[in-house]
Amino acid sequence: MSTFRQFNRFLPPKAFAFCKYTIIAGLTGATSWQLWSRHCYFEPFGPDNDPLFQSKYFRRFNPNKHPSLDDSCVREVPLSRIKPGLVKDALNGGSKLLEMFCGGVWGGYGEFPFLLPMSVVDRETMSREKTPRSIVMRGGSSPTEDPDKPHEMDNISEITVDIDTKKGVAEFRLKNIFFNGVRHTSEALFPPPVVWLHFQYCKLLVEAGVSHCMR
Repeated sequence: MSTFRQFNRFLPPKAFAFCKYTIIAGLTGATSWQLWSRHCYFEPFGPDNDPLFQSKYFRRFNPNKHPSLDDSCVREVPLSRIKPGLVKDALNGGSKLLEMFCGGVWGGYGEFPFLLPMSVVDRETMSREKTPRSIVMRGGSSPTEDPDKPHEMDNISEITVDIDTKKGVAEFRLKNIFFNGVRHTSEALFPPPVVWLHFQYCKLLVEAGVSHCMR
């Protein structure tokens, strides 16, 4: 019960109740879920191997390098299964494949904002930086907070698409860095049930985005 009380601090009452029963009901379908999402995996992701941690955004909003919750969810798809026009555009340096993936992530069947720590982010307050292969977003916990200052609940995320012609695949990624930019704390940012939901939801978002790009 103590864990659920911690969980309740991060979500409105109705959303908390829904998530509590979703966890219980979801356990019964765990095998089916694992089969459906088996193509997604989480790769090593941290300051030692990803430039997102050295980006101007992370340095600006986490200047004191407070501890963070980090993850990078990956889905590899054979190029033959992706819409040819999107592949051609990506190989020519275009961003249509990235845009299609991003549109599926935030507008597909993965859009259930009550299931993820990222759901506290008001996406209308996000600032974005886009290149042909990535979109970097910063989320704030409330539109009333100053967007130019660190937040107690802060998030830097990046959506990327890379074409590996040698392997003949497109690599779709959703990266997340959650941190408290205001104060240093040794406490976990989220209780274990929320972290577990976050990882499952990341896989759902990635699958939603990939489905928009496939034939």
